[in-house]
Amino acid sequence: MKPMEKIFPFIIFILSTLQITLVFRAVFILVIILVNFQLKMKVAEQRRGKVKCLIKMLTGRFIIVMETSQFKA
Repeated sequence: MKPMEKIFPFIIFILSTLQITLVFRAVFILVIILVNFQLKMKVAEQRRGKVKCLIKMLTGRFIIVMETSQFKA
């Protein structure tokens, strides 16, 4: 659980105790879900970027190793 996800149930609890109109509450919860989804997407993109970097590094090293082994032979 990330700190952001711990806050959401608390916010929903506050909204339910304040007896705000159902429409406003629904819109607010939708906004929270969208923001949370976008945050998760950003994290996923960062991870994907790291994976791409790792793959590039590994393929680069592999190519260098292949070239050096051919050079030695």
